[in-house]
Amino acid sequence: PWRVIGVGAALIALFALFYMPWSGVDFSRAGVGSFFGHLWKALYFSGVSFTALGYVEWVEPPEGWIKHLGVGESFIGVFHIALFLVTFTRKMTR
Repeated sequence: PWRVIGVGAALIALFALFYMPWSGVDFSRAGVGSFFGHLWKALYFSGVSFTALGYVEWVEPPEGWIKHLGVGESFIGVFHIALFLVTFTRKMTR
């Protein structure tokens, strides 16, 4: 199960880094604090998409084709969570 958790965390981070350029921030003029603030929002958006929870009011949902990427990440995440449950159950029943 630890490998599945590691792959899930890597997928969330990878999707978050992919969302960063489309956050609408010019990082050449933004400071370091702004960069980490937008990284945190991208990680939140990616984690919520991965678990298919819903975005609430913390982050504005993206517009255009990038919102379809969130749907794809939700699809991948739901199956990945199911994979974790299967591997965890197999390990505990041995």
